[in-house]
Amino acid sequence: AKISPNEANAAIRAVVVDLADIVDIAPELIAVVKQHLQRFHPSLADWPDADIAHAIGRGTVDTDASDFLASLNIQLPTDSEPASEGEGQRSTVQLVDSINGTLVNFLEKEALPVNMPSVGVLRALKAELGCLVGAVWNAMGTRVLLEQTGLMDVFDAVVDKSTQDSFGL
Repeated sequence: AKISPNEANAAIRAVVVDLADIVDIAPELIAVVKQHLQRFHPSLADWPDADIAHAIGRGTVDTDASDFLASLNIQLPTDSEPASEGEGQRSTVQLVDSINGTLVNFLEKEALPVNMPSVGVLRALKAELGCLVGAVWNAMGTRVLLEQTGLMDVFDAVVDKSTQDSFGL
């Protein structure tokens, strides 16, 4: 059944969008992250690009990379454990920090492609119904991403990995 704009306005006050649903993960970003991961641990060269893209979009590159290594019976030390002698392994905490830095550096240089029909719907919800629109992304660099794509004005609130870390979420 079709509802009128007045009924929609009464029903919808705010919309929260996962940016993974409107941002396309560019092959160039996948390549940069994969190259970084290979330097972190050579076995990550075998991690499929599609899985890397999915992990970037979900903001779980660090945990998914650790899981991929675990599937190969390779365990990265936790931050509280010493790295194995002679192997040059770094900890999972170092992986998190390095991936976040790589992602932010890429986003500062290049804008990711955006699903513009979805953005059009968000703009219409905001303009026509007065909805508040929030963005959520479980990765670092969300504000950089929104500035690079010219979408910062679409969102009234932005929550990303740095916000989560600041508030202990």
